[in-house]
Order: sequence, then C-alpha cells, then structure tokens
Amino acid sequence: MIKLSTFSWSLVFLCAGFCCPGEDDYIEPATYTVQAPDLIQIKDSRTSYTLNDTIWIKTEVPVNLDYNGEIINISEVAGNSDRLYAYLDLYQQTGFENPTLLSLSPDEVIIREGEVSTSSALIATAFLDGQNFQSEFGIVLKQSGEFFISSYYQQPLNLYVDSNNGVLVYLLTNFKDSGEPDLFRFTVE
Repeated sequence: MIKLSTFSWSLVFLCAGFCCPGEDDYIEPATYTVQAPDLIQIKDSRTSYTLNDTIWIKTEVPVNLDYNGEIINISEVAGNSDRLYAYLDLYQQTGFENPTLLSLSPDEVIIREGEVSTSSALIATAFLDGQNFQSEFGIVLKQSGEFFISSYYQQPLNLYVDSNNGVLVYLLTNFKDSGEPDLFRFTVE
C-alpha cells in the first residue's frame, strides 16, 4: 500500500511536469517600438468648428519605417499583417480637473476609409493599401464646448500593427500640425 501511494504521487508530479511548462520555457514575444512622427492628421487643422460640422481624422502609415537605423517592413515583421489600429478617445473639457470621456454612437461617425468601432474607445482600423496603412473618418460635432482627441487620457499616442505571428509592433506618433503632440484640441461654437 505504501509503494502504491508513493508510486501514485510520483506519477502525479511526473505528469504535472510534462503538462505545465516551466518558467524557463516562456519566451517573451519580439517587440518593435518605432518612433514615427506625424502619422495622424486632422484634415483641415482647424481648431474652431460650429455645431454639426465634421472633424476629419486621417491615419496614413508607410509600410516601410526606420527602426534603429534599419528600414523594416512593419507588415512583414508582424506576419504579413494587413491592418493597423489607432485607439482614440474624444474628451470634453469641463470646469473640473478631469475631462469627460464622450461615448459616440455609430451614426456620429462617418467612415471614408477603413473601419471604426465605437464600442468603447474609437478604434480606427487602417488597412494596408499598397505601401501604406490608411484610414479616414469624421466625427459629427453635435455639442458645443471645448474638446480634444487623444489616445488613452494622458498617455502617449500609439498605433498598433495587428500581429499574425505574435510579434508586437508599436508606433509612437503624434498629431500632425498640433501644438500638443499627444492630442488635438478644438472648440465647437
């Protein structure tokens, strides 16, 4: 009875050792963080709009970018990916310290190129078209006040290449022609 019990426990530990990878077996996925300025543009760069105007946001990302002095094809690096994501939010300034995150409905967003999800943040999907990932969409401005478009509040502006092979590609960018690189401020009167 003692031999069977010892044998049973040994079998349990042996099986657990084969089934569960050890800590040394984990391999960190390859990550590329690329500095790529001016990839997001407000089409007319106006900072003042009237009610029911549309503010147009365009993302255009070349597929070949400089990474540590070497030109890499970000689509190939990410397993021949054909899409890139921009996570953006629309905020309204208030009299309080923190702005209000606005939730948009699909009828308040006009898509010209790519896809846009409004389920949580504005997730603009840019598709590979030749040598560029491209998306363009507009937000219909239905309320007056002071606003800004940004990535997650007070975070650097990032774009993410969809990965087909586990390789992570992040693009650190800014709004073209904005006085503040991580956001674009505007008013609606």
